Amino acid sequence: MTKIINAMVHSKNAEELKKKINDLRIERAKIVKSAVSKIPELRRLIQLMNKPIKHMLIYCADESQLDAALEILNEFSLSVQKITGQEGSAPQPMYGGLSERQHLIKTFADGKLDVLLAIRCLDEGVDIPEAKTSIILASSGNTKEFIQRRGRLMRPYPGKVLANIYDLCVLPEDPAHRISGIWENEKSRILEYSEDALNFDTIKSLIARM
Repeated sequence: MTKIINAMVHSKNAEELKKKINDLRIERAKIVKSAVSKIPELRRLIQLMNKPIKHMLIYCADESQLDAALEILNEFSLSVQKITGQEGSAPQPMYGGLSERQHLIKTFADGKLDVLLAIRCLDEGVDIPEAKTSIILASSGNTKEFIQRRGRLMRPYPGKVLANIYDLCVLPEDPAHRISGIWENEKSRILEYSEDALNFDTIKSLIARM
């Protein structure tokens, strides 16, 4: 798809093809978000993490990716709950006067859930200072979105010395395509996320070699 986009951008009819180019870029971004290679990488990350795993947020692109991630987490016998924005928002007696969504977040904060699997619904207006680890399977070039997600993990909480953020990035296999919008978006987000990270120098060095 990148080859097609580049050909259109540099064609004599580029101005006329603007809408088509934009549509293809949107479609490409969706592919990047839900890349199947992210799922085995999720398994590898979970294997490498110190146990027990607690207070982890995982952001997914869609229901399909969320279900695939859930299968991986079940392999490690983690207590997991989906939170997709479909949960009830009205107070319920069965949840002690909380809404279903508030109940799920409180259960997670209390340590009764190890992981919250989310689709876009924990970006704004939600405060979970207990969260200390985040795996971002799906992200975008939206600066506001990834700043909010980073901030979600950086809330102070007793006993939380630092937070770990794993942002799974997708790069074109062909080095010639590193000049594409994919690489620019991913690089921009990596640098934004990592500017306050303890391993910032390592990240800069990796980017420089790409």
